[in-house]
Amino acid sequence: MRRLVVALILLIALAVAVFLLARPSAQASPDATITVTSTADSGPGTLRQALLDALSGDTINFDPTVFPPGSPATITLSSTLPTLSTGNVTVDGSAAGVIVDGVSKAFNCFLISGEGSDGNTIKGLQIKRCLTGVRIESGADTTTVGGTTSSERNVISGNSTGVLIRDSGTTSNAVKGNYIGTDVSGNVAAGNVVGVSIDSGAWNNVIGGPSDAERNVISGSVQRGVRINAASHNTIIGNYIGTNAAGDAALPNQFEGVDISVGAQDNTVGGPTEAERNVISGNNHYGVNIFSATSNTVIGNYIGTNAAGTAALRNNWGGVNIWAQNNTVDRNLISGNSLRGVCITGSSSSGNRVIGNYIGTNAAGGAALRNGGNGVDIEWGAQNNIIGGPTSGERNVISGNLSHGVSIVDEGTSGNRVIGNYIGINAAGDGALPNSYFGVQLAAGAQNNTIGSTAAGEGNAVAYNTESGVAVYGATTIGNTITGNSIHSNGGQGIDNFEGGNAELAPPVIDTVGGSVSGHTSPKCYPCTVEVFSDSEDEGRIYHGSAATNDDATGTWSYLGAVTGPNITATITHADGNTSEFSAPLAYYPPVGGIAELPGASNSAGRNYVAVALAGLAVALVAVGASGWYARRRWQA
Repeated sequence: MRRLVVALILLIALAVAVFLLARPSAQASPDATITVTSTADSGPGTLRQALLDALSGDTINFDPTVFPPGSPATITLSSTLPTLSTGNVTVDGSAAGVIVDGVSKAFNCFLISGEGSDGNTIKGLQIKRCLTGVRIESGADTTTVGGTTSSERNVISGNSTGVLIRDSGTTSNAVKGNYIGTDVSGNVAAGNVVGVSIDSGAWNNVIGGPSDAERNVISGSVQRGVRINAASHNTIIGNYIGTNAAGDAALPNQFEGVDISVGAQDNTVGGPTEAERNVISGNNHYGVNIFSATSNTVIGNYIGTNAAGTAALRNNWGGVNIWAQNNTVDRNLISGNSLRGVCITGSSSSGNRVIGNYIGTNAAGGAALRNGGNGVDIEWGAQNNIIGGPTSGERNVISGNLSHGVSIVDEGTSGNRVIGNYIGINAAGDGALPNSYFGVQLAAGAQNNTIGSTAAGEGNAVAYNTESGVAVYGATTIGNTITGNSIHSNGGQGIDNFEGGNAELAPPVIDTVGGSVSGHTSPKCYPCTVEVFSDSEDEGRIYHGSAATNDDATGTWSYLGAVTGPNITATITHADGNTSEFSAPLAYYPPVGGIAELPGASNSAGRNYVAVALAGLAVALVAVGASGWYARRRWQA
C-alpha cells in the first residue's frame, strides 16, 4: 500500500513537471513570462498560443530580435485572439516593435470578457484594422489599456472601434497614454470609425488621467472621438480630442469630439484642475454633444482652442451642443469655434446650467478669441435653463463673439434666466471686449425669459457691444423681463424693443430728481415696477432700486433712495413681464459740502460750508454762520 502511494505521488509530480515544461518559455513559478518568438498567427511561439497558455499573473512579452523596436514586425490575424478571461495577464510590447493587424475589420482583435477577467494590461502595441482593437465587456474590470511612458503607449488606429468598454458591471477600467486614431507620431490621422466607445451600462471607467503621461490623443476618427451611450459615472480627463499630440494643430474627428447620448448620465468630461483639462478642438461637428442624456458635467476644458488657450482650433459646428436635461457646463474656455459657443436646443432641453465659462475670449479673459456665431444660443423651445449665477465663480464672460453674446429665440423658448454675467466686457470687468452685434438678443417668439435679477450678484453687466445692449424684437416676443442689470456704453441703445418686441412698452417719464426721483407713465402703466439707474449717457450703468406705480390717472411713481447721476434713467416692467427701453435721461448733480477749515478763520470749526451748484456746472463752498440751526449740521444743500 505504501509503495502504491509513493508511486501515485511520483506520477502526479511528473505530470505537473511535463505541463510546466510544455508552456513556451515559461518559468516554473506562479507568475510566468511567456515570450512570443514568431510573427505567425498560430502555433508554437505565437501570440495566439501565448494567450491560450497564459494563467493569472503571467506576462506575455515579445522577442526584440523578432520584433525590433525600430522596425516593428506584423502579426496578421485571421480571427479574434483568445479571450483574456482569467485576469491579471499583461500583454507587453513596450520593449519590442509589434503590430497586430486584423486586416479586414471583421473581428475583434483583443477581447477581455467576464467577471473573473480583472486586472489585465495591454500596452506597447500597434493595433489596427480590427472590428474592435480592444473590447472589454461582460463585467471585466480594472483593465489598463496603455501606460504612462511612450514605450507603453498603444497606437490603436484604423479600426471600426478603437476601444470598446461595455455592459453592466464592466467598471474601473483605464485607457491612458495611447494614440487612438493617429500614426505613431501623433501627427497624422489614421482614423478609427469611433475612437473610444463606452456603452450599455458600463460605469466608473476612466479615459485619460490627470498627468501628461496619461493623456490619450483621440483624433482622426471617421465619426466620433469618444462616445458614451447608456452608461454612467465615467470620466474623460486630460485628453487631446481632435488635435495632434502637441495640441497645436487640428486632427479632426469628423463628427463630434465627445458625444454623450441616449440614457447616459452622471458622466464627467474634464475636471476642476488644469491637469484634468481636455482639449476638445478641431472637430468637424461640435466639440461636445449631449443628446437625451442627463446630469452630465462638462468642466474645465478648452473647447475650440489650442492647448495654450491662445489661438483658435475650431470645432466647425460649435463648442457645446445640448439637447437634453439637467446637464452642467462649468468653467470651460469655449472659444474660437466656427459657429456658436454653447447651444441649448429643443423642447426637451431644460434645467441645464452654463456657469463660470469664458465664451469668446482667450484663456486669460482679456482678449477676444471669437466664436464665429453667438456666444450662447437658446432655441427651438428650450425652457428653464440658467446662464450664469450670483457668485464670481458662476459668472460667465460672454464677450468678443462675432455675432450676439446671448441669443434666445423661437416660440416656446421660455423661462430661461441669464444672470450674473459679463457680456461684452473682459474677465476683469474693467475693459471693453465687445460682441459684434447685440449683447443679448430675444427674438422670433421667445417669451417670459429673464435677463438679470435684483437679487445679490444676479444682475448682468452688459456693455461695449457694437449694437444695442439688449434687443427684443418681433410682435410675439413678449413677457421678457430685463431687471437689475448694469447696461452701459453700448453702440446702440441700452435696451431696444422694436417690431413689437415686449409690446414696445413705453418707458416711464422722470419728472423730478432731488431728495427723490419722481415721475409718471404715459400711457398709464399699472401695476408696474419702475427701476431707477444712473448713467453718464442714456443707458443704466448703476442700478439703484425700484418703485411701484400708483393706481392714479397717470400711474405716478416715486423712488426715495439716493442716486448719483450725472444722468438719471428708468425702465418700467409690467406685471405681464414686459420691460421697456430706458427713459429719456434727466441730468442730476448731487449736492456736496461739509465742515472745512478756512485759513485765517477764528472759529471755523463752528461754521458750515454748503455746496451751491449753478445749472449743474460750477460748485462753490459758501460759509454759513455758526449761530442758529446751521451750527450742528454737517451737510446742508
